[in-house]
Amino acid sequence: MLLEQIINERASDYHFEDKCNIYKGEGFKKKTQIQELLELSKYPKKEFSNEDIEKRETKIINAFISYVQKWH
Repeated sequence: MLLEQIINERASDYHFEDKCNIYKGEGFKKKTQIQELLELSKYPKKEFSNEDIEKRETKIINAFISYVQKWH
């Protein structure tokens, strides 16, 4: 996922559960502006199954195709 540089640098060395706090801006002045990350960080998982990853990949691909189709 693309991230704002400063938030990406802060979160790069942490587990996802800890990254969620960084995305939400907990302990920092600025939170991410990426709404998808804010949604994901509401209910952080400790582990992602292959099914979780495949569903997310499909969602991203479909969203990209819809965006391209919208703008021809």
